[in-house]
Amino acid sequence: MSGLPSATHDWLTGPGLTRLWEGVRKRLESNGVQATGSLRLTAMNAQERNDLSLLLGKPLTGTTVTIRLDMLDARLRASAAGLGLRKTLEELGPPLTDRRAARADVAARREQVWSSFASSLDTSPLADQEWPRQWYDLLRRAGVPRGVTPETAIWTLQQAVQVLTALLGPERGGALGRGELAAMATGSAHGLDDGTWLARLVQRGLALAHGAEMPDDAAGRRALWRLVSVTPDEVSSTVLTYGLRPDGEGWRERALRVWTIT
Repeated sequence: MSGLPSATHDWLTGPGLTRLWEGVRKRLESNGVQATGSLRLTAMNAQERNDLSLLLGKPLTGTTVTIRLDMLDARLRASAAGLGLRKTLEELGPPLTDRRAARADVAARREQVWSSFASSLDTSPLADQEWPRQWYDLLRRAGVPRGVTPETAIWTLQQAVQVLTALLGPERGGALGRGELAAMATGSAHGLDDGTWLARLVQRGLALAHGAEMPDDAAGRRALWRLVSVTPDEVSSTVLTYGLRPDGEGWRERALRVWTIT
């Protein structure tokens, strides 16, 4: 139920005050939803001057006016509205968004990603090596890819630390396939496929650990995996057909026979 009397609500939502509420809403949402500061309206028409004069309780004759928000707040409380500026705006439109608080929340969640990542590295068996600090700094400068939530970023970075610990830590095992490694780390054999953020994170760490450049092609990435005894599924990455010898003399059949590996 509205906290404004019906007649008051109808008058406040009239066209003469539309620009006022639009401007006030933007100002409050940008300053912590506080009735502070001022708003300047220009090129006001006759109806806007008339309605704003009634609202503020003083005559306005020019086409430009500066309105102090604390005075507008007090005027609304003392009027038939009986509500402060914030409550009045929420009666006239959607709830206000505290954009300053929202930005602070985004920054805090972003910082949590990197503090969690730093903690994962500091408590891992990799902490005594030199390259992890370079890895951390490089990844932080690059940032989290667009569309990746902070929660997913924290989890993916932790997975990257786990994978690199398995490959470069003091208890590293023998050779294994990339699909097997991915399944162990992520629960999916495709978790370290080329193009995934996790794969890029791990490859960047491997390159730094071996003093190599980050490869920019599939062959270079496969070579990087081999440096740590990971077999990068050669069949699916390089072979078009396997043991397929179709009959027929069409171009498809002839090509498949040429590409067949025996």
